[in-house]
Amino acid sequence: MAFPSVAATGITNGSGAATNKACNLPTGIVSGNLLLLLLRSAGADTHSTPTGWTLLFLNSTADASDDTTSLWYRQANGTEGTVVTVNGTALLKYASATWRITGHENPATQAPQFATILTGTSA
Repeated sequence: MAFPSVAATGITNGSGAATNKACNLPTGIVSGNLLLLLLRSAGADTHSTPTGWTLLFLNSTADASDDTTSLWYRQANGTEGTVVTVNGTALLKYASATWRITGHENPATQAPQFATILTGTSA
């Protein structure tokens, strides 16, 4: 088995506000790739899970910025296109990062994992 590798990324710069957040996907997606989608809204929001994606975490812990961060994953089938839309409940600025991973375990038998979510503020 090969080691997991980031083959491509997609970035949405968050310069505009939207209720339904259009997140750019990485280029070169082929069937079998693991896709990760990280979305952060600049305020209290509810992120719906896009069709075909699995929620790994949703963090809406109140802190000084009152932001919302979510992470989803999907094993690609090659029909994903260039953008995935995450429906929200508030008109907010947002940013997203997506990754196309190769050499990964099948998420049906070994889902992506994370250790912990940390939030906080700093001067």
